[in-house]
Amino acid sequence: MNDKGGTRAGNNLCFSVSGSDALVQVPAWWYTNLDHKKRHEPLTLFRSYAREPERYLKYDNYDAINVNKTVDIPCDYDGVMGVPISFLDKYCPEQFEILGLTSSSEECAGVPYTHSNGTRAFLNGHPIYSRCLILRRQSELSCVEDAIFDVYRLLLKGEEKAALDIALSLPDICGSVAYPEVSHIGKRYSRWYDEYIGKFEKMPSEKPCPWLNGYVVWYFRNCLKHCWQTGIDIPDKPYIDEVIKATAFIARFGGHTCIVTDSENATWSYEIDCLLLIAKLCRCALFYYIRNRELSSWPLGDGHMRLNSQSVSDAIAVTDALFDIYLAKSV
Repeated sequence: MNDKGGTRAGNNLCFSVSGSDALVQVPAWWYTNLDHKKRHEPLTLFRSYAREPERYLKYDNYDAINVNKTVDIPCDYDGVMGVPISFLDKYCPEQFEILGLTSSSEECAGVPYTHSNGTRAFLNGHPIYSRCLILRRQSELSCVEDAIFDVYRLLLKGEEKAALDIALSLPDICGSVAYPEVSHIGKRYSRWYDEYIGKFEKMPSEKPCPWLNGYVVWYFRNCLKHCWQTGIDIPDKPYIDEVIKATAFIARFGGHTCIVTDSENATWSYEIDCLLLIAKLCRCALFYYIRNRELSSWPLGDGHMRLNSQSVSDAIAVTDALFDIYLAKSV
């Protein structure tokens, strides 16, 4: 209990209610100006402003685009962006520069402002919640290379689930470049996986889904990213959803099991070696990127194609190291 009558419970503050023994939890984040490792962990960005400009509306009164969620920050926009204040706990100073807050009493530095009704941001004539105005710092790496280096860094720190989460985003990125005419993310994802990874592992069988194909990996990715919520919604494949719903996953990292889905009603049970899957996804995505670097639709760290021999050789060495990690932990 502190001098204000509050106690801490996780990320919440608990306050006692006058005249009762009840405690009210108030969500709160604790910030510090002390340096710590989380402050230097960059976000992996996979959205593209060039491909989805309609997702990012421009403010009425600021020369900046609106980004509704931190996860939607585009990797190829060089201008000012307004992001939710929840961005602050993910802020990496090497990746972004914070210019100011739209609800502050003064104009944000360097951001043209045209409005007489306070400094709050407006969209289509309506005020919105406070936004942090940020700029993305320039990077020499592509989105694919960034992701691969992030995966390697996380594995070295022992954060295997976070590394898997990033690796599973690579077919998202590559599929959107390979099949720009396909609007459904799941169809692009599964098609790219099958074309560049899955077809080399397919076993002869009459069953519709007996192997780790693109649809299964897409479902596995959704389960991991969305707290194991089922449903895969891929049009024109009526049998797939029922097959997948009858699937259980046993995810292994080296010698230990980390993630197991409910297998009570499962028709198939997939035991996935996640370290091997990470290494394959990174390796295949990198070489697809190298072979197709002339395509202008790649989401890159600075909005321009800056593929250089040093970054490529470093990335290839990292993918080699990922297979070494898999082999070392599989013994």
